[in-house]
Amino acid sequence: RDAARAELLERNVAAVLSALLSLKMQPSSIRYQAQSRVARRVAQEAADRIEGDGIFHFKNRSSGPMLLVLDRADDPLTPLLHEYTYQALVQDMLTVQGDARDNVTYSKATKAGETKDEVALLNENDAVWVEFRHKHIASVVDALRSRVREFLSRNAGAAMMSRGKTSDLSLTDMASALKRMPEFQAATAALNKHMTLASECLSKFQALSLLEASQLEQTLATGVDDDGDAVRNPKDLVADVAELAAKVAGSAPAVSTVSMTGANDHALRLVAIYFVARNGRLSSDERQRVFAALNPSPRQQAALLALSKVVAARSGVPAKEDARKAAKLLAAIGVAKSSRKRASKTTLSALRNAVRAATRGTASSASAAARDADDDIAASRYVPPAKTLIEAAAHDRLPEDLYASHTHGSGKNGASRRGGSGAAASSDGAADAGGAPESSSSSSGNVAGDKTKVAAQSVRTRGQSRFAAAAAPGPRGAGSRAQKFVGPRLVVVVLGGVTYSELRVAYDVAEATNREVIVGGTTLLTPAGFLDTLSGHK
Repeated sequence: RDAARAELLERNVAAVLSALLSLKMQPSSIRYQAQSRVARRVAQEAADRIEGDGIFHFKNRSSGPMLLVLDRADDPLTPLLHEYTYQALVQDMLTVQGDARDNVTYSKATKAGETKDEVALLNENDAVWVEFRHKHIASVVDALRSRVREFLSRNAGAAMMSRGKTSDLSLTDMASALKRMPEFQAATAALNKHMTLASECLSKFQALSLLEASQLEQTLATGVDDDGDAVRNPKDLVADVAELAAKVAGSAPAVSTVSMTGANDHALRLVAIYFVARNGRLSSDERQRVFAALNPSPRQQAALLALSKVVAARSGVPAKEDARKAAKLLAAIGVAKSSRKRASKTTLSALRNAVRAATRGTASSASAAARDADDDIAASRYVPPAKTLIEAAAHDRLPEDLYASHTHGSGKNGASRRGGSGAAASSDGAADAGGAPESSSSSSGNVAGDKTKVAAQSVRTRGQSRFAAAAAPGPRGAGSRAQKFVGPRLVVVVLGGVTYSELRVAYDVAEATNREVIVGGTTLLTPAGFLDTLSGHK
C-alpha cells in the first residue's frame, strides 16, 4: 500500500509539472491546503523539482503564476449536488463520451416521425454551447425560444408557423417545425440541436423527480431552506430525505440515464449529501430509514461508508469553513458580495416553468427573476467553496494560517490546522485516519485517458494553450471580445478531480477580477466518477 501511495504521489507531481511545462509557466509562489497531507506533499515536491530542474527557469519568472493546490477530500460535497446549469444537466442526464466528455448522444426526431440517436460535439466551435453552457437551464430555454420566434418572424417563408401561436409551442414542437422547413435547416441547425438537448435534459430531470429532491439537496448543503431560514438540525430532515430518495429511486428504472453508472445514483446523491450534512455520524435509526428508502447496492453502501469516514474524520467539509474565513478577508478590502450572493427560492419556480416550456410550451419559460439573475441563479443557494477560495487567491487574501505558502527560495512551510491530517479521499490514496478509500482519477470522468493527467480549462481566449487534453475555452458569449487580463495568472489544481461547477465559478472569478484563472484536476470529475472512486470501483 505504501508503494501504491508513493506511485500515485509521483504521478500527481509529474502531472502538475507536465502541465506547467506545457504552458511554459514557472510559479512564483505555491499555496496549498495546510491540513491536507497530499496537497502539502505534492506542492512541496513540485517546488523542489522546479528549483532543481533548469528546464523550468523561464524568463520573467518573478511574474509567474500563483499555483494553488486543493484537495478534493476537503470538499466532498460539491461533486454530489445536482446543478441547474446547461452543461451540468447535459453531463448528468445524457450519455456523454470522449476523452474531453464532449460527445453527447441524444434522441433526434426524423421527418417520418421516428427517433434516432444522434451525437453532438459540444466544444469551443459551437457558439451556442459556449454562450449558454454556464447559464441556468431556465434562462437557456427562454433564450432559445425567443430566438426561434425572432427567426420565424423575420422569414416570410416561415409564415405558416409564425401565424400560429409560437408562444405556446414547446422546444420539441419548435424543433420539429423547423425540421419540416428544409430551406431553413442550415440556418437553424444549431438552435434545433440545442433545443432538442435542453428539452431532453429537462424531461429526464422531471421524470426522475429531481425538481424537489435537488432543492432539498440545497437545503442540506447550505443549512438554509427555501425561505432563507436556518436549519438548526439536519437530522430533522431525515423523513424528507427518505421520502424523496424513495421517490427518485422509484422513478429511475423508467428513465434512461446511461450517463450514470447506476440509474438510482441520483437518489444515492441525495442520501450522500445527508450523510455529509450529518458529518458522517448517523444514528442507527437514521441509517435504517434512509437505507430502507434507497435500498442501496453493495457498491452504493461502500460509497456511503467511505464518504462517512472522510467527513467524520474531518468533522464536516473544511473547505466551507475556509471559504467563510476567506470571505471575511475579502469583505475587509471592500470586495463586493454580489459575486457570492445566494439566489432565492424563485429557482424552483423557474425550473418548473422551464420544464413546462420545454415539454408543453408556455408564454414564458423563465420568470423575470430567472432571466435577470443570470449566472447567480445557476448556483442556487449553494456556492462551491472553491469560488471564494479562488477569488481570495486572485486578491491575495487567502488565509495564511489555512493555506501555507512556498515561494521561490523560501524553503518548505508545513503549517497545519484543525489538529491533524484526518482521513482523506485524496489523489495519493492516503487513508490516514479511518480507512478512507484511495481516490485517484476515476475512469468514468477521465479527460485524457491517463489517470494522472491534469485536466484543466482556462478563461483565456487564445486557443493555442492546452492543459493536458482539455482545450482552453473561448469567450462566454457569442461574438464577445477577448477579455484583457491583468496581473499574474492563477493556476488551480484540485487533487482528486475538478467538477464542472468549479470550472464555472472560475469563469465568474476571472470575469470579476480580470485575472486569468486556469483550473484543473487529476480528473474532470463527474458525479458517477466520484461515486465510483468512493466505492472503490475505479
